[in-house]
Amino acid sequence: MIKSLTDIFTESGTIDDFRKNVMQQEGRFPFDADDMTGLGNAYLKRYPDSFENRNGEHVLLGYELVRICITEKLVASCEEKIQAKIRKMFGSIPCIDPCAKELIDDRGYEASCKVLAEMSRVLDDIKFTIETMKPGVVKERYIGGISKFYNIIYLIKMSMEKYK
Repeated sequence: MIKSLTDIFTESGTIDDFRKNVMQQEGRFPFDADDMTGLGNAYLKRYPDSFENRNGEHVLLGYELVRICITEKLVASCEEKIQAKIRKMFGSIPCIDPCAKELIDDRGYEASCKVLAEMSRVLDDIKFTIETMKPGVVKERYIGGISKFYNIIYLIKMSMEKYK
C-alpha cells in the first residue's frame, strides 16, 4: 500500500525511521504540491517554527526531510542496480568521484549521462512543483532542501567528465 509522506512522517519517531520508511516506498509516493504541503504541515506541528522564531536545528531537520524525499524520487528514476550508488553520491560528497567512476565503468559514459539527464529532469519537475507552492515556512524548507541537489548533480557531471 502506498502511504502519503504525511502518514509516514506521523508514524515515524525519528528522522532515521522516516528515511527507512520512505525508502521502503521505492519512490512510489505522491509528491505534488499538496503532498509536500501536508508533510510540511506535519513537520511544523511536531517542530513549530516561523519566520520570526527560528530554531536552527529544526530548520536543518526540515531540509533533511525534504532531501530524503527528493533523493528517493531521483533514485526511483534509475535502474535498481545503480540506486545504491546514486544514494551514496547524494548522501556524501566524497563518494561522488568513486561512484561516478564505477557508474561509467559499469554502464559507459553515454548511458551514465542519460541517467544524470533523467535525474536532472526529475529534479526540475520537483523544483517546478515547489515553485507553485504558496509562500511560507513550508515552501522555504523545500527551497532550502532542493538546492543541494543542483550542486551535487553539477559535481557528478564534473566527476563523470574526468572518466569520459
